[in-house]
Amino acid sequence: METKLPKAPLVRSLLRWMLASVNSWVHFIPLFVVCPFSRRLGGTLYQSWVRKQFQIFCISVLLHDENHGKPLQEPKLYVWLNQSNIVEGAASAFLLAPCFMVINLEYALMPLAGMARMFLGDIVIIRQWTNQAKRGIEPHQHRRCTKH
Repeated sequence: METKLPKAPLVRSLLRWMLASVNSWVHFIPLFVVCPFSRRLGGTLYQSWVRKQFQIFCISVLLHDENHGKPLQEPKLYVWLNQSNIVEGAASAFLLAPCFMVINLEYALMPLAGMARMFLGDIVIIRQWTNQAKRGIEPHQHRRCTKH
């Protein structure tokens, strides 16, 4: 479902960014309120925000499920080793099962999107400091991507 916008590229772009800003605040204010009490509800709000942002910017995502929709037998650990952009990080929110991610401090401090991931319980590290990054991850090794 594509949002109907004017034909002028600049106007269309400005309207998309204004819609995206309103959508962000509509989702993130409740997300910041509920996260301390319900990670599941916070995750649902985050996924709803991502879905709506993708609609606003006309981004489509396709998931190739080699498991054919069958539930996973055990919790899984996903490792994403590239320097991803915001779209990839957001897409993972509804392509993967709800999970904890390891995020760097710079991303965690990013207004709204990074802060939301931090509120959802993601592990924050300073990747430039190897010892700190290892110490930050070690206590959380028991966490896995699972249903809430």
